[in-house]
Amino acid sequence: MDKNKEKALELLKKKSNGEEKITYKEIGRKTGYSKRQLIRLISEIEKRDINSILTHGNSGKVPSNKAKNSELDYIIEFKKKYLECTISQFMDIYHEDIIWNKNKINDVLDYNLKIRSYSFYERLYHKYGWVIPRPHKSFNKNSIIHSLRDPSPRRGILIIVDGTPHDWFRNGKKQSLHLCY
Repeated sequence: MDKNKEKALELLKKKSNGEEKITYKEIGRKTGYSKRQLIRLISEIEKRDINSILTHGNSGKVPSNKAKNSELDYIIEFKKKYLECTISQFMDIYHEDIIWNKNKINDVLDYNLKIRSYSFYERLYHKYGWVIPRPHKSFNKNSIIHSLRDPSPRRGILIIVDGTPHDWFRNGKKQSLHLCY
């Protein structure tokens, strides 16, 4: 059952004024609140009016960690250099090239740049319609599914290679940077 706070507050107000003889159990059944929650709400009614209880305490306030327009403009301008990279890649590049770069300390202070979470950049990608590169799917429905490899006979002899095509040298040519581990 969904909780109905407004109805619970009205019933509690009537109970406390003596307008209606109703138990906490009955109010709980009608509104979905437990007795403990109803007792907490009735103590709130004694301190404040119903409208202020229904309104969240942070309503109308700007979050303290909200990005300033200058920071957003800086990120948008920086993103133009990296058109085809995933959210994680962009976040890593931005943090390394800007936030943690000692040569960019003036930009960090002037534009109030901060370390942001993955979800922050994800929201930017969706808000501004930035393209997230997707892995290529096989168009051949009859393609062979590769089975798992046999385990290595000894630990540490497997080498994994990963290549990422990108304009790494900012010369307009996509090149693959290969990482072996």
